[in-house]
Amino acid sequence: MSLRPNTYRVRHLRDNDDGYSYGIGPEMHAGGGYEIELVVQKIAPPAWELAGSADPEQAALEKARDAEISQLIGERDVLARECTRWFDAAILARAEHIAGTPGRRRARRFRGLVRLFRSDSAAAAAVADRAWEKGEWERAARFYLDALAEDPTAPELWRKLGNSLKSAGRYPEAEFAHVRAAALASA
Repeated sequence: MSLRPNTYRVRHLRDNDDGYSYGIGPEMHAGGGYEIELVVQKIAPPAWELAGSADPEQAALEKARDAEISQLIGERDVLARECTRWFDAAILARAEHIAGTPGRRRARRFRGLVRLFRSDSAAAAAVADRAWEKGEWERAARFYLDALAEDPTAPELWRKLGNSLKSAGRYPEAEFAHVRAAALASA
């Protein structure tokens, strides 16, 4: 829906970001305020009209620009999904490297790894701790996330996840995990 020119007034427009942490990335849920406040007042249109009629060439240019912007937004969203897949693939590549022994032992180790993904929080946390000790930060973070899926109220797991993410260079996500750990520890 669009508003006809000279039929409204913008009475209030404010970007409300009170308490918002700009360090949190797009992969995590935002904290604090993230609102745009807008108050529009309808008014009676004046008796006069704006000068001149709409330029058809200008309208065609604006339509083409809008289509290009829509295409760019779509490409940006696809790229964001691909970046997430590549991060997850990097973690999986580490897991496949561990299971890299030949023959039946390889298949048996891989099945064991799959069982760990589906096992309880303590087993996933143990695998994450071993990955942390080896300096495999992304892999540790992935297993800490699996452990948190089983027990999301464990502040120690949130703290360890934050440390792993920080070591992997993912600072906004690490900050979120540390804040969550502190909130759970104080509760």
